Amino acid sequence: MYFDVDNKMISGLPVAQFLQGNGRFVGVGGKVSLQLWPRVRANLGVGLVNAELVSTRESLPRIPPLRGQLNLDVPYQQFTVSPEWTFAARQNHVFRNETTTDGYSFFNRKASYVLPTVHMAHIVSATAYNLTNELYRHHMSVTKDFISQIGRGIKVSYSIRFF
Repeated sequence: MYFDVDNKMISGLPVAQFLQGNGRFVGVGGKVSLQLWPRVRANLGVGLVNAELVSTRESLPRIPPLRGQLNLDVPYQQFTVSPEWTFAARQNHVFRNETTTDGYSFFNRKASYVLPTVHMAHIVSATAYNLTNELYRHHMSVTKDFISQIGRGIKVSYSIRFF
């Protein structure tokens, strides 16, 4: 499915017509986890998709660019610290009337504490995300031309796992 904007406007908003067409999707994605030291792991994930309309060989809309993530899990007793780097390349392969998006990268850091008890575990965690306060836009977002993704922030959570 793809959409076509033929410059019709209603109340100042573009009108899109959604059409069905044959598409060709070629991509690769993978994750690797390596043990660096006892109990310390590095995790790497990457993904790339190329998608086009078969009839016109045009790129399809909202296809993500090359993207990836690298994080470490560093446990110490009941604590775990996980720094994480996320990146995405510039997306130039766009559908007609779609805008390109710049590449970006940002850093997150998560810390958690696990208190095990009989038949359950209490988990308190804090995540500091987008520590560099990077202004970025996800290419797949329908609102990318109007607003960017969230900036620097922190999230604190508590959960219980039963077993």
